[in-house]
Amino acid sequence: MIKPQAITAMSGGVDSSVSAMLLKRAGFSVLGLTMRLLGQTQEKAAERAAAVAEYLGIEHRVIDFTEKFQSSVIDYFCAEYAGGRTPNPCVVCNRQIKFGALLEAADSLGIRYLATGHYARIEPSASGYRLLEAADGAKDQSYFLYSLDQRQLGRALFPLGFLSKSQVRELAESAGLPSFPSESQDICFLGGQDYGSFLLNRADAAPGEIIEPGGKVIGRHRGLVHYTVGQRHGLGISSPVPKFVLGVEPATNRLIIGEEKDLYRHSARIQDVSWISGYPPSDASGLSARIRYRMRKVPLRSIEVFPDRTAALGFSEPVRGVAPGQSAVIYLGCEVLGGGIICA
Repeated sequence: MIKPQAITAMSGGVDSSVSAMLLKRAGFSVLGLTMRLLGQTQEKAAERAAAVAEYLGIEHRVIDFTEKFQSSVIDYFCAEYAGGRTPNPCVVCNRQIKFGALLEAADSLGIRYLATGHYARIEPSASGYRLLEAADGAKDQSYFLYSLDQRQLGRALFPLGFLSKSQVRELAESAGLPSFPSESQDICFLGGQDYGSFLLNRADAAPGEIIEPGGKVIGRHRGLVHYTVGQRHGLGISSPVPKFVLGVEPATNRLIIGEEKDLYRHSARIQDVSWISGYPPSDASGLSARIRYRMRKVPLRSIEVFPDRTAALGFSEPVRGVAPGQSAVIYLGCEVLGGGIICA
């Protein structure tokens, strides 16, 4: 009997390592691929992945996506901040790198399946494939995968979708897998820097005026790249009431701040909209939206989809800190329907 083949994206961490192990136990012929995204800075991660692969008895290779990652993810991140938006590079990385370039690598090797350590679930249905939230709500990563299509979902495997993080660690320990470093919560290419420091040499960071919504100048900022919608700390403003970033104006290099009540919105516009099924929902019945990772879902009172791949969302309650550049992801219960980038 010929074993089904699968590529497993191996980062050297516990999640991708356990994913590879579970696939092998399930009878797959597994090839571990480590993506080099940041030049030599990832060599230790590649070494850990290779050690795990050797322990599991599977083949391991390193594939160089440094240039692709720079142009598709890092350059995008910098350009979005320069344009006054707050991007989510993980969404772009999943679309362009993990389920773009890596899936193309699978094609070149004649391998159908691509497995990752994402905490999300895929469920076949009469009309195709559905993307569902993970069983472990605290680790769910379905938010980052909303732009995947039917072709990509049909080839994706998420072995951890029904497991909790504690169960994954227990599996790694009981199997005797090599030890793993503690997980970083930072964006991978920041290297421990805050995003403002990372952007200093990559985007315009000239000081400028801080204004109130009415246009009154009340101070000076140290460069727009240091601020994002909803931010309170680091504004350098003395005020009897807390002040928050409401928005930025790249054209005038001005930072707009106000009170917390000014952060709430009843609607948002999104662009570059995609739907996992290929079709938008007919109305807002039962739908909810998440406008940033980890934020709770908010019920929608309305949704209007336009031919230019934009959509207007109406929230059933005021939503705090709607930030252009972030992704708004649309759910029906635990199912991810799709989403887009907030533009207004």
